[in-house]
Amino acid sequence: MSWEETHPFKASSAESDNIKVPPGRPPPPQPSVGNARRFSGKSFSTSDLGSALPQEGKDSKRKTIFFLRHGESLWNEAQKKNNVGKMILNHDHPLNAKGIVQCEEFRSKWTFAARKRDDNPEEARHIRAKSNAARIVSGGTLQKNGEWAAKIKAEHDQSKVALDTYFETKFFDAQTIVVSPLTRAIQTAIVCLEGHPAAVQSGVTCMTACREIKGIGGFDCIGSVSGDEMEIHAHAELIKILGPESMDKYTTRVNPGDATKEWWTKFKDSKSGTTRRIGDFWDQLYKHEADTIIVVGHSNFIRKAIAETAIGAGSADKELPEKLAEGTYKLGNASLLAADMFFSNDHPPQMVTVALLFDSFLTKEEGARTKAITKAKSAATKAKSQIGSKLGFSKKGNPEN
Repeated sequence: MSWEETHPFKASSAESDNIKVPPGRPPPPQPSVGNARRFSGKSFSTSDLGSALPQEGKDSKRKTIFFLRHGESLWNEAQKKNNVGKMILNHDHPLNAKGIVQCEEFRSKWTFAARKRDDNPEEARHIRAKSNAARIVSGGTLQKNGEWAAKIKAEHDQSKVALDTYFETKFFDAQTIVVSPLTRAIQTAIVCLEGHPAAVQSGVTCMTACREIKGIGGFDCIGSVSGDEMEIHAHAELIKILGPESMDKYTTRVNPGDATKEWWTKFKDSKSGTTRRIGDFWDQLYKHEADTIIVVGHSNFIRKAIAETAIGAGSADKELPEKLAEGTYKLGNASLLAADMFFSNDHPPQMVTVALLFDSFLTKEEGARTKAITKAKSAATKAKSQIGSKLGFSKKGNPEN
């Protein structure tokens, strides 16, 4: 089965043109939509970066994509405490206080780095010049694809500092921001990216294709609002923790994008459905006129979306591409992954270089069996303690006097 057959393009809803304006705010900017594209071709299975990239073509594109995971949510907190029972009656859980702090810390880090760049404009111009020289020219191609790949890889692999600086500069200059329509992701975009040039100029735009993958249960993946109510709801949840002044502190606009109607599912996402949605996600990034995009989303979706693309990618951290390709590591809360991606009209997207920025990190994803064992042990320990207490035994197993 071809890439095109398993990754059909699904156009964004045109109904986003008719947006109701939340009280007291100007209408949000509209997202630009290019021509729809589809991918078809073979998968990648080689560690040779030069040969891993598809053959050049007039529709080849190189883009820089930033993946930002949301801060800790109430559901994440409940999972850590093995206490999700109380959360079942609620859906679309927002950030908790810790998650908001994580987002504010992330914003502090990138704004500090941005100020350092502004204090040294000559270095900034040099970095931007190198970045532009390294880009694919003439509409997205070089005479030889392998030559381009080798040039980029050699340049990026010089040192972690050079790669981080390259990606940081690209992050500051990102042209557009897309976000999952789930509340915790919208709140993360509002807090983390407040003051970012793209957020100031165009706000953030919801993209239903990058919502979280819903498993069995997965009540945090069921949406609660759509359209303009998403922005209102996200701010209402921030106000519960930060107070009314948060409305003045965080001013980033939220464009509903294609989430103008009920966009969520109440059922478990199938494997085939997830594959198609990931293909839709890459299609939309490929067709977007921006070549530097920030995506605010979720651990499982990001993990699955990039796993197959990371084979053979270059990085100053040699283990990073391997961990991403393995598919068992996920981004930490409020962590940012930067990736240069190669797109072609006859090939799936391929990651060229990758880095974690602003002290971001990956965490090992526990398998379902490991989680079940941990949960069972915790329940057994709790039950044993309760029984011992009823029988008059202390925690050490000795009869209480």
